[in-house]
Amino acid sequence: MRIGRLIIGLAIVGSFVCMTYLNGGRVGFSYMHSGDKTMVSVATHPVLLAWAAAAISCYWILMRTETHSDRTGHVGLTRRFIAYILDCYLVVFACSSVLSLIPLYLEAKRTGHFAWSFERDYAVRTDYYTTFLLSLAALFGLFLYYTYPLLKGKQTVGSFIVRTRTHPASRSEANATFWLVCKRIFYAGLGLALWPYTLWSYLDGNGRTWYDRASNWDVTLVNYK
Repeated sequence: MRIGRLIIGLAIVGSFVCMTYLNGGRVGFSYMHSGDKTMVSVATHPVLLAWAAAAISCYWILMRTETHSDRTGHVGLTRRFIAYILDCYLVVFACSSVLSLIPLYLEAKRTGHFAWSFERDYAVRTDYYTTFLLSLAALFGLFLYYTYPLLKGKQTVGSFIVRTRTHPASRSEANATFWLVCKRIFYAGLGLALWPYTLWSYLDGNGRTWYDRASNWDVTLVNYK
């Protein structure tokens, strides 16, 4: 388990290095319009696509593998935040790398030339709708990334690396309902948005945050067998 966590961690660091040196540090798609100014930017790279495929495969393996572990204690806010950063980076980076292929294809079809990145200071008819739909797809990917492990009693990649497990406080992990999972995601997101209050309130005597109590979920530290 330790070697697997180390490999995944190094792969995440490696992806950041690749993003920095490939396409000038750009990956994903953006459409910005202000007044009479418009900027459209799209970029990905075969290396980033390979990394995205590896990240998706890693997630799939975690969802299919039974990890045996013992709960050993409470989890502080620092460890929770590290897991959140790792998870957000992984899913946003993977989605952006893959979904960018769609506007790149549309641009190649319009211009007759394919490139792994482009920037232009004008808009075409499909830009706004394409960016809107791709943003919805990325949000759905982010929602699915967090929802599925909670429904199945599994760990996200970030949780696996930092050795945390999120589970319902009053029932078995296998019986978590979709409503209960959505409630957890809502309150966890609210806890992040209201981070000054979350830091101020910290943990209670049972190692629970205010959003743990509100959603009736627990986060525990685990040791892998």
